Amino acid sequence: MQVEQISHNELRTITSGLADFPFEQSGAYVDFSTTQGHPLVLCTRWYKGNKTIAVAAFFRYEIRSVPFLWARHGPIWFSASDPSQEEEMRKCLKTFMNNQKNPYAFVRLDQTYIHAELFTPPGLVTYDRTVIIDGAGGDQTLALEKLPKSGKRMLTKARKQLDELQWEIRREELVTPEDFQPFYSILEETAQRDGFSAHPRDYYWDLCQSKDPNEGSYGCRLYSLHIEGQPVCWDLVALNKTSASLLYGASSEEGREVGAPSILDFQLSCLLAEEGFLTSDMMGIHSPLTPELYSVGRYKLKFAQTYTDVPRSWDYPLKPAIYRALRGAYSLRSKLMSIKS
Repeated sequence: MQVEQISHNELRTITSGLADFPFEQSGAYVDFSTTQGHPLVLCTRWYKGNKTIAVAAFFRYEIRSVPFLWARHGPIWFSASDPSQEEEMRKCLKTFMNNQKNPYAFVRLDQTYIHAELFTPPGLVTYDRTVIIDGAGGDQTLALEKLPKSGKRMLTKARKQLDELQWEIRREELVTPEDFQPFYSILEETAQRDGFSAHPRDYYWDLCQSKDPNEGSYGCRLYSLHIEGQPVCWDLVALNKTSASLLYGASSEEGREVGAPSILDFQLSCLLAEEGFLTSDMMGIHSPLTPELYSVGRYKLKFAQTYTDVPRSWDYPLKPAIYRALRGAYSLRSKLMSIKS
């Protein structure tokens, strides 16, 4: 196996025949990531002879002033990988990077198989299972039949509660960052309730504006469910090729009390399927490697008969001494925080 540097336009051309393509490797994401201070700095192609094995787009990040590269939801494999292929891919990449007077301490990339040279990213919750909603081409009756009993019960109850109110699902068309404020307020309520930190408002605004310059339908959209004219929950959705990803969502207590988030997640997946985005990825649930996602995972598993295995994000050191020092600093910080609490 060999690796070479390519342009993002070449990456797009090479992958044009693939049935699916992650949003985080798309032109829309390249533009968005640049606005956040994480520019695209490298695209690579792994190959044998004339056959492309995989491609990836890498973005520049820093942790504690240590620069690294992150291939979000990459590499993109052209056929299923195996452990030896993944190991060979990493070795090729390391050799390539070190021949380029590499300034980066490590790369973060998705890999299916656990290996001693891969490390769990410090301070980051990653996942190796997700839930894919089958929108049944937009047929809500058929989509409902595909759900487990727990999902059918949940949606039936929520629909009964909502139908006693005036409600609707809207695709939001935001003109200014201030237009996102009502939705950000719901996110702040969700973050306080569930114990996480939200990004600044403009992060979500910029994401809402992201569009692929070469593919008008690709990019992000904001959908919300309104009760009596007021938004009570929302989903920020990324679209690419034939699938959708539910990147972010939030709900008010009012919306949760009547099951609005479940109706939005389900009906949105059907609306998008009707447009040709056949499946909706709910973006990560619990597993033995990620018990932190257990609560949200129980909710998401009501939308499919079973989970789907996906590659997990791992750190692969290019400069082992620097990476060890970085992990040591994180470990010390965690111990200090635990003592304070």
